[in-house]
Amino acid sequence: MLAEGAKDKAEQFAKDHEFKAFKGADVNRAAWVKALKPIPREQWPPWVSLRDEWPKWAKLSQVTIVPFYDRTGLIYETLGTLNDALGQEILITFIVVVLMVMHLRSSVLIGMMLPLAVMLCFVTMKTFHVDANIVALSGIAIAIGTIVDMGIVVCENILRHLDEAPPEAPRLEVVHRAASEVGGAVLTAVATTIISFLPVFFMIGQEGKLFKPLAFTKSFALLASVVIALTVLPPAAHIIFCGRIRSKMIRAVLHALIAAAGVGLGIYGITRGSGLIIASGAGVLLMGLHSMFSSRLPKWLSRLAPWAANAVVVVLLAYVLSIYWQPLGPELGKARNFGFVAGMVGTLLGFFRLFQLAYPWLLRLCLAHKWIFSAMSAVVLVLGASPNEQASSNVPNAIVTEAARPSVL
Repeated sequence: MLAEGAKDKAEQFAKDHEFKAFKGADVNRAAWVKALKPIPREQWPPWVSLRDEWPKWAKLSQVTIVPFYDRTGLIYETLGTLNDALGQEILITFIVVVLMVMHLRSSVLIGMMLPLAVMLCFVTMKTFHVDANIVALSGIAIAIGTIVDMGIVVCENILRHLDEAPPEAPRLEVVHRAASEVGGAVLTAVATTIISFLPVFFMIGQEGKLFKPLAFTKSFALLASVVIALTVLPPAAHIIFCGRIRSKMIRAVLHALIAAAGVGLGIYGITRGSGLIIASGAGVLLMGLHSMFSSRLPKWLSRLAPWAANAVVVVLLAYVLSIYWQPLGPELGKARNFGFVAGMVGTLLGFFRLFQLAYPWLLRLCLAHKWIFSAMSAVVLVLGASPNEQASSNVPNAIVTEAARPSVL
């Protein structure tokens, strides 16, 4: 803690050690801990603490306070884990959207929601004075998987309405109608999750200190996601899906710049010896060339080009995810990690794709035999409740057995 009148000395000390002493009106605690930690306490500047202002009896005390649990490293590890989870979630989201929706621009919109929602969550935490401790950050990590759900629902509905709308229909009205159609359902889904945390918000004592930050941060993340999904995503979708550059000259220059950026990225990858950067540059170059010469391509090649582009993007994203994640460990090499990621993602998404194709037939079957499927649900409910009753009936016997066991002390 800094004594009064030591602000100038503190700023000079921070300048000498190359860090910022204050964040606004508050002390930059993390930077001070990092700067003072390697310096022995005896060599700290005298103005760092209030020892000179202690009463005489306190200076004669023989009690020494020794910090034994420094959570600085643990906090930074948690932040690193959160950053890794966020990056991996964005990559997986891109892969899922590209394969299931087969639309690159949708994956960009939905992937954009994750960092925006997390940043808005941190702003809300700052506003309501919620500490960024380990439990709070865990709440954000848990909510990451739910954040993209809102964007997927809204974006997929907008795409469906745009495909079904006649060419003369105003695109702005189509996007508005599509977002309004699912807006109530999305808001209801988030509201039920947040309301379920109300008992946690009113917890007191140690339980409240432990669980309230998680409830607050997860609620903030979900609120941020629904705000972005209902206010930011529809206008962005209208611009990206429906926006057209009328000037042929501007379009040609833009496509040429995209192709040039791909060439530059490929050259940079060659100088760095990175196959990933080279492949990314080749993908950007192909995208620019396709945009420049799409009107001159045969019809069969024009229909095949989006599928090929999606396949290239999915392979690149899976390769980046395998390097970033390394589920089998770095010692097994990039090829095995890439094969594991591609096989796992392909198997899961292939199963979901098959279910998506078979769902109309399954739905007709369920509707044609309502009583059979209702009875199956009741059987599952009964079977699920029976073990709980049996376990609860065994609890008193276990307690009696434990109490009757002789002690060795």
